[in-house]
Amino acid sequence: MYYSDFYDLESGPLSGNPRDNLRVGDVIVYYADGPASLYGVATVAGPIEGPFTDFRGGSRWDVPIKREAIIRAVNKAPHAVGLRPPSNRHFLPFVRDYTHIRVPSEDGAYLVEQVRSRASARE
Repeated sequence: MYYSDFYDLESGPLSGNPRDNLRVGDVIVYYADGPASLYGVATVAGPIEGPFTDFRGGSRWDVPIKREAIIRAVNKAPHAVGLRPPSNRHFLPFVRDYTHIRVPSEDGAYLVEQVRSRASARE
């Protein structure tokens, strides 16, 4: 992980330290900005290590993950604009300013289901 900008939809900007924001067992939903689609689900699988000096002049952290689901075909991925999270707090207004966005738990379950229901066992 190189970018350390975190935002919580309920409480606003968070610390830039991934250790403050990610825990083993947390679920990550991957979003692709170009097609504005969700395309993957992973779980934080171990302790976060770092920061390490990065060749780009900043710092990076190692976040071990276990991939749970992936959608490789863009046309199968759920388009974010059409999603209706249960809390009515959409992450889209924040994707240009923050790399990591924490959503309410009910929204997280909804977003994970959107990806898993479209992910193929063959992909």
